[in-house]
Amino acid sequence: MKARMNLLFVMGLFLMVFCCSALADVSSFSNISEAATYYIDSVNGNDLNDGLSIETAFATIQRGINAAEDGEKVLVYPGLYAGQVTFAGKAIMVQGIVDTTGIPILMNPYGFAVSFHSGEGYNSVLKNFVITNSFLAVIIAIRVLPNWY
Repeated sequence: MKARMNLLFVMGLFLMVFCCSALADVSSFSNISEAATYYIDSVNGNDLNDGLSIETAFATIQRGINAAEDGEKVLVYPGLYAGQVTFAGKAIMVQGIVDTTGIPILMNPYGFAVSFHSGEGYNSVLKNFVITNSFLAVIIAIRVLPNWY
């Protein structure tokens, strides 16, 4: 009985994550035309830049996430990005740009590559990345609090 309840819980958790990710798309960012877009370029970027154009791109994804606010977009150009990427509870889209030079690659051999553990929802989106050489690829922590009436 307990094993079956655990299985049902895991299946429910999977469905919740699957359904939430299916709901996330560009249309959920209704004010995207008014919101800022930040650019990340591991080769030519600099975290001292403003990140608001490809010419003034940041060098790290985390710098772009830190600068972005809810509803904004972070575009990541092909390159190797080492270290942790934490969404920090923001409802933003972090999107890899795929072109003839490649695709953005995330790696963190000593930890997780990406984490969603600070209250992110279906509007916290990561897409078009390869995650490799990481202890854990993605951490999704969902905190469920009981209803006490």
